[in-house]
Amino acid sequence: KLSMPLEKVRKVLKIAKEPVSLETPIGDEEDSHLGDFIEDKNAVLPI
Repeated sequence: KLSMPLEKVRKVLKIAKEPVSLETPIGDEEDSHLGDFIEDKNAVLPI
């Protein structure tokens, strides 16, 4: 059970349904984008 009001849960669920651009700025400086935090499973790991 969440200790969160039902209305807030509904709002979060509604927001999660809306499409979001990978270019959406993240953080106060807006120097990062949402897409920067998505893992590229095909990337070669540095050795």
